This record gives sequence, C-alpha cells and structure tokens, in this order.
Amino acid sequence: MTLLHSYDQLVPGTLIRRYKRFLADVLLEDGRTVTAFTPNTGAMKTCSDPGSPVMLLHDPKPGRKTEYNLEMVCTDNTWVGVNTGLANTLGASIMDAGLTGHPQLEGFHVLKREATWEDSRFDLKISRGDKEGFVEIKNVTYRSDDTALFPDAVTTRGQKHLETLIRAAAQGNTACNLYIVQRSDCRDFAPARNVDPGYADTFHRAVREGVIVIACLLEVQPDGIYFKRTLPFGKIEV
Repeated sequence: MTLLHSYDQLVPGTLIRRYKRFLADVLLEDGRTVTAFTPNTGAMKTCSDPGSPVMLLHDPKPGRKTEYNLEMVCTDNTWVGVNTGLANTLGASIMDAGLTGHPQLEGFHVLKREATWEDSRFDLKISRGDKEGFVEIKNVTYRSDDTALFPDAVTTRGQKHLETLIRAAAQGNTACNLYIVQRSDCRDFAPARNVDPGYADTFHRAVREGVIVIACLLEVQPDGIYFKRTLPFGKIEV
C-alpha cells in the first residue's frame, strides 16, 4: 500500500450522536464529552451510528468553536474516513503518483488546485505537455452489500459537475471524475440510484460520452490513509 496521508496522534472516543450536519458529540476515554466539527456535508449513511468508535483530530486553533475534528468512524470493524476536506489532497497525491493505472491519465500531473472552467470549478487541473484536463473529486463513505456507493444524499451540485465534465470531454479536454472510497471493505463501486436517480443517469451518460471515471479504494487507519487499488464498477445498479 502507498501512504497518502499521515496522522501524528488522533484522539479515540465513542460517537454519541451526529447532529446539525456539522456537529458530533463524542465521549472520550477520560470520561469527558466533547463536541467535534464534522467536515462532511453528506448524510454519512452506514458510518454514523451512535456507539461507534471514532478518532478525533485535536486542533485548538484560535477562533474555532470546537477544538476537535471528526476524522474517522469505525463501522463493521472498518475505519471510514469522513473528512471530505481531505479528499482533494488524497486525489492530488493519487494523480501525481500515477496510481490510477488508467492509460489516458499516464504522465499527467496536477497543475493547479481549484480550477475554473465555464461556470464550474473543478478540484484539479492536470497537464501533460500541451495537453490539459480537469478532475472532479468525490469522497465516498456509503456502502451496501460490499459495494461503495455515491452519493449518500441528493446532489444537484455533483450532477452539475458531471454535466460540465461531459462538455469538457466533448471539447477535447481530458475529463475525469475520481471517487475516493475512504473505507477498505468494498469490492466494487456504483452510483447510488436508490438515493439520487438523476445523478446515476448522468453518471452513466458521462461514461458513455468519454469522461474517465475511476474509483480508488483506500485503507483508513489511525496512523494514516493508504492507497490500496482501483475498484471495478458493479454490474448491478443499486
């Protein structure tokens, strides 16, 4: 496995509840209850059950309302990375290291983070010589029957990104949607039609129209996050 991100020392605890989307109450091992910032805009399906072991990052910066970030949740004996803010950094490392193994991405490196194209902003602008392209990155934590699924909540923004990638590909740009699966207990990947059928339809159209779609399986551990392999697409839509 290839190390993508390391942690110095995380604080263990037990999830009491997640609420108001960005907050979580956590019971620490010393008996204190703290409120942690939850850097995840999704529903966190299958990785936010009360009583789950969690790992927090202690980050007491001036001006913060909480001193902790919720970084990972253990579900079914697997650590799940829930900090979506890390996804872009992980994706950039994967691209620069050439870990996708996709022939159309061979030799590309990250030129810029947060690149604007038309009316959208993509997470990465990549280049290879005089060839340029765009990468949109999505963090994946939702799982059902060993399949990693995205999204876990309706996402009109995500659908718009796919539509823009389709247009970018049609104009000769390399266009890629990179799914960062921050849990190692999945064997394949699929769009979550049960959650957002519109996104699933656009996903399949993007594949047909030349958008490169890759799902990367990561191993999340309290000491760091590791690249394992890319995932095949599931044969059965969920």
